[in-house]
Amino acid sequence: MIEELEKLEALLDEAIIKRLERYSIVKDMRVSAMQTEGIMRGLAILNKEIKKLQTKVNDQKKMMNYHDDEIKRTQKMGRTRI
Repeated sequence: MIEELEKLEALLDEAIIKRLERYSIVKDMRVSAMQTEGIMRGLAILNKEIKKLQTKVNDQKKMMNYHDDEIKRTQKMGRTRI
């Protein structure tokens, strides 16, 4: 179970990094309008994938009776992901 959770969390982190990279490409306006449209469609798909992965991670943690201690909770609240 722990190995599966680690794999899911790694996939989730990878997807989030990929999303940030794509947002930065669009933000920097380094691509044409046609490419931007394609990237935005890809981002919509990626966001759905991230949501599914996050749900799987949360479900796996519930199955393992995972509880964050107070320190971890505060650290997570301090992080902001775009």
